[in-house]
Amino acid sequence: MSMANKLNTRFWAQLVVGLVIATSAIVLLVDSFRSGHVNTPRNISTYNHPGRSPQNLAVKFDVVLEPSSWSNLSQFVYQVSDPASNGYLKFVTTKEFATDFGAGSTNLDAVTKYFSQFGLHPASPWTNGIVLPISGTVSQASKALGVSFYQVHVANGYQPQANGPWEIGKSIKPLVVSILGIYPNGSVPYFRRVNDLRRIPAASARAQLAQYKKISLADSLKTSGLKACPAARSNAKMIGALLPSQVASLYGMNRLYASGDQGQRVTIALPEFAQTTPSSKSTLFKKDLNIFRSCVGSNSKISYINIGPGSHDSSTASLEEAELDTETALSLAPKATLDIYSAPQALADQLYLKMVAANQAQVIVGSWGLCESQMASTDIAVEKLAFAEAAAQGQTVLFASGDSGSEDCYSQGKDSSLSVDDPASQSYVTGVGGLMLDSSAPNGERVWSDVNYSGASGGGTSSIHLQPPYQFGPGVDSQQAVANCHLVALCREVPDVSALAEGFLVYAPKYKWDVLGGTSAAAPVVGAGVSLLISGLGHRIGLLAPALYRLSAIGSSAISDVTVGNNDYLNAHHGVFSATPGYDPASGVGFIHFDRLFPYLKDPSIFH
Repeated sequence: MSMANKLNTRFWAQLVVGLVIATSAIVLLVDSFRSGHVNTPRNISTYNHPGRSPQNLAVKFDVVLEPSSWSNLSQFVYQVSDPASNGYLKFVTTKEFATDFGAGSTNLDAVTKYFSQFGLHPASPWTNGIVLPISGTVSQASKALGVSFYQVHVANGYQPQANGPWEIGKSIKPLVVSILGIYPNGSVPYFRRVNDLRRIPAASARAQLAQYKKISLADSLKTSGLKACPAARSNAKMIGALLPSQVASLYGMNRLYASGDQGQRVTIALPEFAQTTPSSKSTLFKKDLNIFRSCVGSNSKISYINIGPGSHDSSTASLEEAELDTETALSLAPKATLDIYSAPQALADQLYLKMVAANQAQVIVGSWGLCESQMASTDIAVEKLAFAEAAAQGQTVLFASGDSGSEDCYSQGKDSSLSVDDPASQSYVTGVGGLMLDSSAPNGERVWSDVNYSGASGGGTSSIHLQPPYQFGPGVDSQQAVANCHLVALCREVPDVSALAEGFLVYAPKYKWDVLGGTSAAAPVVGAGVSLLISGLGHRIGLLAPALYRLSAIGSSAISDVTVGNNDYLNAHHGVFSATPGYDPASGVGFIHFDRLFPYLKDPSIFH
């Protein structure tokens, strides 16, 4: 039996076992997922409400429904995502998703009838068949959802907010994943956070870059064809940053550029929880973006999309985060279209659902997250559904793995326990960790853990998600990973893949030309590379992780293994997740050479 056939046999055997175990786990978790036990605010007075909401005040919310069969949806996603499957790349449209996996007319009718009996007005479901908009009054919603409402102050005025977790009739509980829109100010712990954006002193950055002689500026500009204006060159040299052309040279993007591929015909969606949308009050983000885009010669088209009122967070840290994400993507895929979604953090679930249901972007790249233990179970469940739909539709979803190493919760209350970041830990997401350049390392890069940036690559074992069937190969299920898995079966391991996480040149609000880093940069590097692949192939590629694990298992040159370093951010766990030959929960399978990956995706028969 060939290596490919052996891997294929294990893949499907593990899928069957995984589905059985997952079904059992879902049965155990169904009450917490479906009864809406989002954490209530610690102190309702902190939400600046003037009192109970008037009973006749209008209220709108969305009911997120369970798919008709999680088993069928999971199996379909893994088939269309596995290069060794006969169903590979046979994605569905959003309408087809509704027909094949949506809630179905019977369940929709039952939920519609339930809310209608309280005088509420259900509208037509979304195209994907899993979201049902509801409108009515506070009085009607209070009776249907078992909550009282207060008025809270939000960016666009006062709005009703539920005072506690919702509770619906027993007959429809099993049909509902979550109720969205009744917590406009969020609930604790509901808020996403920036992945701890990292800045490095210029002197330290210059000292580090001095050893990276293999990435010469002249050679990288010549071979990539990317541009850099004099201001970018001089500032990069002064503050110790890499230009986009130098980053591209690390990951084999130059040959794709040379073939005329710069990401044209591809849309990258970026979820942001900062005030990116130009408004009468602020055009700061757009001005900075245009300066950078002009300097690096990017011809990217940019659309600004608000979810709800859009985010009104104009803090320096949040704007810098959005600049790093966006500028990295548009510089490395200079002809791609960028859809920048903006939402208040309380509307994160709606943002993900709408981004996927729109189905305009072939690639979704996110860098905001929260450690798993601080996520509400309903948020976890909504994300799972949204990203499963994305994978079924052929959208490639990539999220940063976090910047607090193996102790992802540390920045959220000094919790030093082993933990990983959501959404990177979701099974239908490809999690992206961070690397740093090291000329002494076998493949020139090591796990990112840098005292100058006070950060390390997020990674470890999920405390929520079981190991997906595509996660196999050398290094997976290492002794350290198994020992630190506390679920009923093997745990999802994070990240899947890694890329450079420091030394990025950006133009941002406070410091203008600046050098930043974090896995928030690594994710858009991979996102840009995937965009080049999609543009060259002429079709979507969907969930990326299964192909990466297969390539790692056969020792393909498309992936360079990382074997140096660890991600023990606090040095509190004896470097438990260290880089090893093959997969490891510090660097994933390693880093991608996108030019070498292209032939495998162009001819998937290689995987058989």
